[in-house]
Amino acid sequence: MNAASQLADEQEQPAVGTVFVGAAGAAKIADRHVETVRQAAREGELHGTQREGVNPRTHKPFRGAKWSFRPECVIAWVECLPCPHQRAARAPVNLADFRMER
Repeated sequence: MNAASQLADEQEQPAVGTVFVGAAGAAKIADRHVETVRQAAREGELHGTQREGVNPRTHKPFRGAKWSFRPECVIAWVECLPCPHQRAARAPVNLADFRMER
């Protein structure tokens, strides 16, 4: 495993002891309604995770599974900035690769 892939793996995994808040906690941090927070998470505007799984009785996906957010992601969402862990994962872009040939 090279250093770049190891660094990417470390950035994807939450650190031990990382604090997460639910939708109600995120709404309190952001001073928004809890449904606004859930909608932003569903639309991908707010970075969060949702438990995935299957109901063992009905074998259907969970509906209404709880969201978990990092407080720094909620603050970044309010300030219209990328999350700190997403900023760290972004690679520098070489603009010459994207210029159109004339």
